[in-house]
Amino acid sequence: MTLKYERRLFEHLQHDRYTPVSIDQIARDLDVDLDEQAEFNQAIQTLAKAGRIALDGSGKVRLPAMPDEITGTFRKNQRGFGFVIPRQPFREGDLFVPADAVGDALTGDTVRAAVSRGYRPSGSGGGDREVSGEIIEVVTRKRSVFAGELVQRGGMWLVMPDGRELTQPVVVKDPTVKNAKAGDKVTIEITSYPVGNELAEGVVVKVLGEAGLPDVETQATIDLP
Repeated sequence: MTLKYERRLFEHLQHDRYTPVSIDQIARDLDVDLDEQAEFNQAIQTLAKAGRIALDGSGKVRLPAMPDEITGTFRKNQRGFGFVIPRQPFREGDLFVPADAVGDALTGDTVRAAVSRGYRPSGSGGGDREVSGEIIEVVTRKRSVFAGELVQRGGMWLVMPDGRELTQPVVVKDPTVKNAKAGDKVTIEITSYPVGNELAEGVVVKVLGEAGLPDVETQATIDLP
């Protein structure tokens, strides 16, 4: 199957209005050229054998059901819950992960998640969903270095991170070893990621200057991986 047909096939199967139809009907829906029909049919069979699509008993095509474990990219909501976007599409779509099953994963991390079947009550953050998940491993961190403003709250030093990946303050120990002071923009390396209501911990690796200054804010963006 040419790349254009494979991409269009999966877009077609993921559409909200798609209902399972035969291979011949999909070929017509995608305007597959007549001289490519045999190749298209063979490619469908190959994708089915690889588990990337499913054929039911009547030969109708649909996305496969989500297995008991998936790998994908995590997207975390500010309310604590999140979604795993699978590496390959499944009929259930993205996997909802409730706040108490997120672990220490952050937005952009590649994760492994266990899949549970059954509906969760409305108001749980993901609404009524056929499947939900629990993150069992962070395979790859998107990043471990973040930028933010250093502040002092009583005897505690905190960095208020920029961006949307890490939204809660990060506790830092003795930033004065880098001659940092309250109000500075700094970069930090995370040493302990946040779990539940526990804040992340990190160390200051670089002091960029006074937060809010245009050149300092620009440098903060440049310094991030």
